Amino acid sequence: MIEEFSRKLLNKLIGSDNFMSNIIRKQYRQGHRLTALFLTLYASPIRKFLQKESVFRTCNFIAAKEYYEELHKLLHIAKPEGFDLTRIGRDYDGGYIMLDDFHEGGIAYSFGIAGDVSWDKDMASKGYDVFMYDHTIKNLPEENSRFHFFRQGLSDTGADSEQLKTLETLIKNNNHEDKRNMILKMDVEAAEWGFLERVNPEILSQFAQMTFEFHNMINPKS
Repeated sequence: MIEEFSRKLLNKLIGSDNFMSNIIRKQYRQGHRLTALFLTLYASPIRKFLQKESVFRTCNFIAAKEYYEELHKLLHIAKPEGFDLTRIGRDYDGGYIMLDDFHEGGIAYSFGIAGDVSWDKDMASKGYDVFMYDHTIKNLPEENSRFHFFRQGLSDTGADSEQLKTLETLIKNNNHEDKRNMILKMDVEAAEWGFLERVNPEILSQFAQMTFEFHNMINPKS
């Protein structure tokens, strides 16, 4: 009965025979319910557009330019009351639009470094100690007195391994259990979905701002 209700609800929200609805249902069936929720939020306003045959040219998902133009129009940056927006990090990949609400002596967690520390440098310049995690690199491309680097990654399974740790474990290791108003940045190549599905909301409540790079939003193989 619950499955039948879910099917009818999805049909009403996103239609029953279009590309995006198939992606959402696949995510739901595989247990990625948070992923399905995020996609559903965007599916309703772009449902009719997604049904256009010209949008998707092959089964390999070669998206037409018009798809991205339409998607860009539909995704809005909200204007928060009482705060300005500012870019932290470099232009394009590696930079993030955030609230201009930072405090000297704060703590930031940065997941996914690779060869770019521009976001981390900007946070350090604002008085934040930045705890940086990436198990795919040996060393940071640049050092800073406020950088604290660990050659570990973020677990998206809800369990710790030798290389991958949960956010809860890392916060405990750093003695930050009682800290509030921290900042979280995450670019972890699609592991963000598993992380969000399993993280304790109480852990997230320790962060005043969270900024993510979401992956596989329109990848039919995800």
